[in-house]
Amino acid sequence: MITATERQQYVQRRLNQILWWNRLGWLVLLAIAALGLWIYQQMPLYFDPAEVVALARSDRLPSAELVQLAALGNLAFWGCLALMAGLVIYAYVAAYSERKVILTLTQPLQDEPPKPLSTPSSTTSVE
Repeated sequence: MITATERQQYVQRRLNQILWWNRLGWLVLLAIAALGLWIYQQMPLYFDPAEVVALARSDRLPSAELVQLAALGNLAFWGCLALMAGLVIYAYVAAYSERKVILTLTQPLQDEPPKPLSTPSSTTSVE
């Protein structure tokens, strides 16, 4: 059985991890963008379909690279980058949701439940 102090330590540790993810998670998005930029500079054919078509029509594209681009497709590279960015955004949403649940469950009730309204008794007498 988990004691109350162990539970409180776990909750504090998770809240601390969520706080650090919110502070540093954007660096992961920045790294993904930097990776995309680096790949674009090293192999622009993987990101620019118009350039692939222009090089293929002018017969300046090596056949091995043409086969590789035909097999993978330019959209695969965009899709992989979008998938990685989506996973990071998903982690942000999950951390936000977990923080919200933790705070909801650990906060004591601040307001008392509303009391039922009582109807005023009529004191008029019929004579």
